[in-house]
Amino acid sequence: MSLYDITHINIMLFARIFLSLTLYYLSIPTIMKILLLLSIDGIKGLFIYPFIKNKTSLSTFITTKQFISNNYYQKTDKLVDLLTYCLVYFVVVNNNLKIDHKLLACTLLWRFIGVSLYLKTGYGKYLMYCPDLFKEYLFILYFFETQKSLKLSLITIITILKFRMEYEFHIKRHSGETSSVIYAGIVAVLLLIKAISL
Repeated sequence: MSLYDITHINIMLFARIFLSLTLYYLSIPTIMKILLLLSIDGIKGLFIYPFIKNKTSLSTFITTKQFISNNYYQKTDKLVDLLTYCLVYFVVVNNNLKIDHKLLACTLLWRFIGVSLYLKTGYGKYLMYCPDLFKEYLFILYFFETQKSLKLSLITIITILKFRMEYEFHIKRHSGETSSVIYAGIVAVLLLIKAISL
């Protein structure tokens, strides 16, 4: 990997860290702060796109096999993800949101174990064994806390799908477009269910 590539990735990572810490210390409503913190990861491609020499499209760039399989990017990106999740968890606890803090902490700890093993060995299988479930569980626990059976069903479905997505990203080493579409559809359904129940 060239120094040029490393520079791009570092710009993206430092921008994410700066924005995350800035948001954490801002005096804004709790839910808005959480949503903004979690949304930063979704726009990370925008931090690097202006510096690409051969610009195709942003979606093409961030889903290329070369980008996804870049070990330097994957390792540093996972560390920044953990930092962001820790900040979100502190926001949840400090503002005493009425959700299951212990279960949320377990998803964070489980992912931390997976990332630690990945950093030590370089094997993507550990990211699949310990999938990134923090934001999904946070969403479900917050919006469906009182609907026990529905909450359990959603957690089960999301967990299975996330295992599939992690497998496609880190074992098969491609963008996992099929799972991403299914995942987006499930999120849309969840929002619709919640809107109807209001």
